[in-house]
Amino acid sequence: MKGLPKDGWINSLYAKDAKDQGLRGFAFSRIGEGYQSYGGKGQPNTAWAEHRSTVQFTGDANLSWEMLAFEIKYTILVANIGMPYITHDLCSFNKDSLKDDEYMRHIQFGTFQSIFRLHSDHGIRLPWNYPNVKNHAQDFMRLRHSLAPYIYSLSYEVSTGGMPLVRGMYFDYPDSPEAYLFEKQYMFGEKILISPVITPGANANTIVWFPEGTWTNFFTKEKVIGPIKKIYFK
Repeated sequence: MKGLPKDGWINSLYAKDAKDQGLRGFAFSRIGEGYQSYGGKGQPNTAWAEHRSTVQFTGDANLSWEMLAFEIKYTILVANIGMPYITHDLCSFNKDSLKDDEYMRHIQFGTFQSIFRLHSDHGIRLPWNYPNVKNHAQDFMRLRHSLAPYIYSLSYEVSTGGMPLVRGMYFDYPDSPEAYLFEKQYMFGEKILISPVITPGANANTIVWFPEGTWTNFFTKEKVIGPIKKIYFK
């Protein structure tokens, strides 16, 4: 159809091929439009991507703290328009190796998004490549795997009701002004509140807004009664 990206049709064929083999149809695609638009050639990028059967990735990301912050906000944004399975090149596409803090903050963010994907142009991305933070990185990867039943349940909600895995705070707290101000903070499903660190340093801080209710810090077991704002050092 004129004005729609070719990827929607292509992805549906990939999904159909899997379904014809008795599998669950799923495709993997660059968000908006495929490779044809690089260098100004082919069909221009479109505002919308195919939502029905596709994991959308955001392209070959550069390494910077600003990019990490953008990816967090973008993950929340596209969930609002019906694309729950958004994924980024964790730790960037182009950089061979990272500083310890850069590596860890990407791993921590990736643990709590719909798709956890370390991807690069032959970059160094495995925990044992970073001996100073190897144990921490492995702990988060194990945590990700332990969350599989929870993530699977959230994915079922996506397929049956359309509710995304990553939800801006305003999804559940639309009447709270803070829900719109804390734009990098989000809910991972209905039970887990995430506030990623997006600044350099082995020890950094983040301000967390806790809505009304009782919240438990997963790592320290501290109890917090909301609504309240607190600074955490991680």
